Amino acid sequence: MRVLIISYTLSIGDPSGFSLELLASVDYLYAQDDKKDVGEIIRKLTDWNKRKTNLFDKRHVKIAYSHLKDHASALSFG
Repeated sequence: MRVLIISYTLSIGDPSGFSLELLASVDYLYAQDDKKDVGEIIRKLTDWNKRKTNLFDKRHVKIAYSHLKDHASALSFG
């Protein structure tokens, strides 16, 4: 449910599986990490599993992180 709220808050419209997984992954790692740094999120994502490493490049993660940070007040992110 939180991922759907995130996707609509970010005005993605009808989100794709890719965008939902990207946002959910970045949101999850952000919530788990004390540092809250995009570089650390990228590192943890690549350590998570090979599929996510191949699916999301650094640019994707930076964009999702930036969107989540920009909408932090509406999402309780940050």
